[in-house]
Amino acid sequence: MEFKQELLNIIKNGSLLLDEPMSRHTTFGTGGPASFFVKEQGRDAGKEAASVIALCQKEKMPYYILGNGSNVLFADEGYDGLVIYMAPDNAEDIVIEEKEASFKVSVNAGAMLGATATKVSRLGGRGFEFAAGIPGSVGGAVFMNAGAYDGQINDVIVNAEVYLIENGEVTRKVFGKEDLKLSYRHSALMEHEENGSAVICAAAEFEVKKGNAKEAMDLIAELREKRVSKQPLEYKSAGSTFKRPENNYAGKLIQEAGLRGYSVGDAQVSEKHCGFVINKGAATTGDIVTLMRTVIDRVYENSGIRLEPEVRLVGVSL
Repeated sequence: MEFKQELLNIIKNGSLLLDEPMSRHTTFGTGGPASFFVKEQGRDAGKEAASVIALCQKEKMPYYILGNGSNVLFADEGYDGLVIYMAPDNAEDIVIEEKEASFKVSVNAGAMLGATATKVSRLGGRGFEFAAGIPGSVGGAVFMNAGAYDGQINDVIVNAEVYLIENGEVTRKVFGKEDLKLSYRHSALMEHEENGSAVICAAAEFEVKKGNAKEAMDLIAELREKRVSKQPLEYKSAGSTFKRPENNYAGKLIQEAGLRGYSVGDAQVSEKHCGFVINKGAATTGDIVTLMRTVIDRVYENSGIRLEPEVRLVGVSL
């Protein structure tokens, strides 16, 4: 049986597209076509996606698990394999349980992190406000311990439902907070991936303390104003392009290296915030990666610090 037909036999809730441009599914707006593109959504999305990946492993088909596409660059030539897209759920699928002194939030991994944080904050949940402006999905946020403004997923998570797929075999596990081993832009899920397992975060539970709803929403508004004033939100980008070096800031090092506004084609180091590489209109992945290489080399020459990319590269390398 050909691979396409085997895929269709597995996919019950999702859909399959062929030669789908990845520029439509990344916040950078770049990337060529994926040979197979599977869209999964809803409560059983993780389980079905795990079966798709198990098939890929058995058939030696390359695969990539995609959330909101807010932290990834695909090669201009495309991806000769399968991309599985964990599509966002509707806001009403974010389940919030009110407890005596807190709110418990249960959500599928495809849900948008910002919508999740905003919904519970509107009820008076405190401690999730930092995430209201983060553009990624819940699954991606758990995978990399996403954070902003001194907050991170580690502060609010209770557990995550995860599928591990290795040699075509699927194992479902629930990782508690300690099991996840969350640190700066790192998790145990990354370690499993590095050791050869495919990893799908299917759902997560969070818990935040009860507080004043107006104060929570006021803080979200304050953080939004900071983003608008300091970040180039009017352009396509993947947010912070480089990880923050220990005891320093990538944007500061890039500025000190004289790279504010530096461009390769339509890829540019933002003049508003040097920690962002932006697409001013028609940049290609090749432009962006070439610019990133130059930034890494020039910053190292100037400071002795070698920046590491925060954005994930698929089919290209630095």
